[in-house]
Amino acid sequence: MAKFLFCIPRYHTNIVPWVRVLTDNGHDVSVHAITKGATENYELAQPLVVTESRLSSFLKRLQHDKGVNDARAFPEFSKYWRILAAENPDVVIVRGIRRNFCRMAILCAVLQRRRVVIYDQEDVSVRRWSRTWVRRSIFSLFGMPQVTARIPLGFEMTTFGTALSIPFACPPTASNDRHENRPLSWPPKILMVAKYRERKGHLALLEGLSKISTNFPLEITFCGENVSNADQEYKNILVEKAEELVLTNYVTFLENVDNAEMHEVYRRHDLFVFPSSSEPAAIAPVEAVWHGCAVLVSRDLGTRSYFPSDGRYDFDQTNPSDIASTLECHLESKEALQAVRNACFSHIRTHCNDDLVLRRFESLIPRTR
Repeated sequence: MAKFLFCIPRYHTNIVPWVRVLTDNGHDVSVHAITKGATENYELAQPLVVTESRLSSFLKRLQHDKGVNDARAFPEFSKYWRILAAENPDVVIVRGIRRNFCRMAILCAVLQRRRVVIYDQEDVSVRRWSRTWVRRSIFSLFGMPQVTARIPLGFEMTTFGTALSIPFACPPTASNDRHENRPLSWPPKILMVAKYRERKGHLALLEGLSKISTNFPLEITFCGENVSNADQEYKNILVEKAEELVLTNYVTFLENVDNAEMHEVYRRHDLFVFPSSSEPAAIAPVEAVWHGCAVLVSRDLGTRSYFPSDGRYDFDQTNPSDIASTLECHLESKEALQAVRNACFSHIRTHCNDDLVLRRFESLIPRTR
């Protein structure tokens, strides 16, 4: 058995399924982070929050840095060197190379002669000579494997610039589920899980729903993180928009639901819709399928390949009319929605099963440890 260490700037729930697969199979897993999210899942992984150095704090103030992921923060080198040595991992999985903490983790791990793996959220194969292709190629030459959470889109060439796909696995709360045993409601209950931020696409979804509200009985739940004044202001805009579109009676707003309770939220709904833009590795649609929901997602979603390639499963997130017409396909009948749900579940079970995820993680363990 091996010890895996994830080094990530901000702790995020999307690594929890990986932690479950590894620990269920006897491996040891630790997580180091610079910051913790307000509503993430900490049941299986309690990250060590590394103390930011004084120099890091000074430089951030100088640069007026207020980034959510604290990309420029870093600990004191000597302190982190000792932390990493005490942790003594066999494999150090680092979230990219752009964040200062990740760069320091790579440097310390290399100097301590540990296996370093670079994890990104780009396509398995990328355009030759693109920045991702160059970065992957260079680090691979130095013996650092490249992995991505995305699933290959069709045939993938095995060349420089290609990453090993390690998809997000089944979340712990759904590991004992049998989605076929959960009956669909009719009319179906629709769910969107996303932080209350503009780029997540709530407004476009509301406009899309308004175009079909006279033809279909609707019940939509928005569930999101509301931890700042900006979040609350945006939520207020959504409430006003729902009133303007005469959807108030059909819309429910949930906020800051504990992750331990999220499985119940998923199970109370039948159709999950995710209209977010520029989302590299959304975990909520993946969780929704494992908990028995049919899923519709943005066409440019990083985890789009987790769902069937048929055009019925995606839409142009900038076009409320396209969202509406795609929703209509799902709402034709209970049988049609059941078929879509079965197809989503079958696809994700094939491409994201525990055995596949475990084999790929174990392929990263150095043979001479």
